Amino acid sequence: MKKTLLLLLGCTLSALAQTVVISPKFGCPNSTDNTITAAVSNNTGISIPVGVACTISLSLTENSIVIGTVDSTFTAGFANNTSRTFLFEGIDFGNPSTCTITGTISATLPILGAISYPVSENYVVKFPPTLTLTAEPDFSITIAGAGLSDYSVEMYEISDLINPVTPPFVGTTYVPTADGTYQALAVDPSNGCISENPSNQVVILNTSTQKGLDVQVSVYPNPAASELHLETEKSETFQYEMADMNGNTLLRGSFAGKTEVTLNNLPSGSLVLKVSNAQGQFNSYKIVR
Repeated sequence: MKKTLLLLLGCTLSALAQTVVISPKFGCPNSTDNTITAAVSNNTGISIPVGVACTISLSLTENSIVIGTVDSTFTAGFANNTSRTFLFEGIDFGNPSTCTITGTISATLPILGAISYPVSENYVVKFPPTLTLTAEPDFSITIAGAGLSDYSVEMYEISDLINPVTPPFVGTTYVPTADGTYQALAVDPSNGCISENPSNQVVILNTSTQKGLDVQVSVYPNPAASELHLETEKSETFQYEMADMNGNTLLRGSFAGKTEVTLNNLPSGSLVLKVSNAQGQFNSYKIVR
């Protein structure tokens, strides 16, 4: 995670309080590259000439513990309205928190004598939000989370939690191209920080209604109120399973020829019916109760 820290030393000799702007504003505890680039700008109205030793000291403090320092003395000059960059490297943030960055730019000038300008600013460390997924009746997935528009989304199928099923994208909807159990992480594109916790999991039971069952199963009525009829011309035994849109199994059973499925104890709304044979072939149907 690379961060740029802009310290604006906009002051005169009589105004020691500094204005500091940090961009990006947030660090991340679980980043793999905790490097902060500090860009210190001399906007004091005073140029420090070549040959004069100028010292810039910065420290990063988390919960009163210093976790990073920068100390640099140079004699190459520091002209007014110019900037110099310095690195905080290997920063190990402990937890989400508000860190404090403090520092000084100091030098001894031939005429003015010793000068010192303090800087101070808070640096917020936080995780991107934990996302919430909802499986929709059309078998798409709706994504929600605080401030989601500021983040990218990485979607995973839980059989492979290393490689996302698609590159990071910005949006509130994902349409799966394969059956599976899905979860997601929010990613801060500015620093690579990811959610502390993955989203809830949702199961997409079918991305099309037909999945290879070589027999026609009549399912009626649909919508259904209290009973759902399943009927086929074949005498072999079939298994059925009813689930909600989050993949939670609500009931299951088996039948040969035809059966009536009682829906009285099931929630209203969209449901998914899966009918399969002994060879593992199945059809899926969206049912509305």
